[in-house]
Amino acid sequence: AGEKLGLFARTGQLSLKASEGPVEVQAQNGNMRLFAEKKLTISSASDISFAGKKRITLIGGGSYLRLEAGKVEYGTTATYMRKVKRTMAAAASDMPLKMPRLGTSYIYSAIYQLQDEHGTLLAGKPYRLTTPSGQIATGYTDEEGKTVPVYTRTQENVELHVVQKKPQPQEMLWFIGDGSEQQMETELREQP
Repeated sequence: AGEKLGLFARTGQLSLKASEGPVEVQAQNGNMRLFAEKKLTISSASDISFAGKKRITLIGGGSYLRLEAGKVEYGTTATYMRKVKRTMAAAASDMPLKMPRLGTSYIYSAIYQLQDEHGTLLAGKPYRLTTPSGQIATGYTDEEGKTVPVYTRTQENVELHVVQKKPQPQEMLWFIGDGSEQQMETELREQP
């Protein structure tokens, strides 16, 4: 979405699933929040890693655990209890942190506007965009006759075709231009 996107299920379940491959969610220039009125569960059949470039703070019922700059800090107003079979001290150690790359740099983008020979904007027209690498995006022009934005990593000539029949829905969303799967601004329109 160019500005905002919301998903809301009033009475039923809302699911986001990938049968194969990863699911990635990023807040590229802001905060990300997860909230549940009841219980929030994060689980994995393998490993879970929490990584924070500066710090990680876990807070529960007023007690907290903070990991920051080589320090571990516990805080509580009540009893602190450790249940362990053994305690062992070892040499100092750390673990390198690999942060995901947010955003993309040096991206070329274009939005095409369709109009007829008299300059009248063509709203609701089905179209197909094709890149030299063979990636295809289909859709309908908006009320101003504009297509969705096309992003490429390099400057490329993108072919625009106005089609007479409705384009077939695509199962995958593709980053247009370099042949690898990436995120892309999309829009869904219902046509009569």
